[in-house]
Amino acid sequence: MMMQYIRVKDRELLKSITNIVTKETSDPKTITVDITFKPNDYFENTNLSLMTRFKDDSAEEVVETVGTVINWKDGKDLTNKKIKKKQKNKKTGETRTIVKSVPAESWFNCFESRKAPEDKDSGDEEDEETEKLLDAIDEAM
Repeated sequence: MMMQYIRVKDRELLKSITNIVTKETSDPKTITVDITFKPNDYFENTNLSLMTRFKDDSAEEVVETVGTVINWKDGKDLTNKKIKKKQKNKKTGETRTIVKSVPAESWFNCFESRKAPEDKDSGDEEDEETEKLLDAIDEAM
């Protein structure tokens, strides 16, 4: 089920996994996934953890996810990509290139901590995006 979230660029790093352990608790219902990695060229962590807390025991609605902060090595962050933009100065006509970091699709985005929005009808794009990600994590569990 998780295969649909894995991108081509994630595959090399996923080969570094040495162990996966899951734990489930109740009241409140939580599922924790601990993944152990051998030393790799991408990040410093040896263990990544993701705890998913549900609204009730039915495990139908995710309330929040709490993930490990990944300590990416320079230039190896799979969750961000650098884009170059050309900007032209209105007064001088000079062109300069700006490098900007933007979010990139990656399986490792699941380790970002998120909370479900309080009001589902808020219409906020960021809340809708968070809700979609939490739903995706819920489906994968």
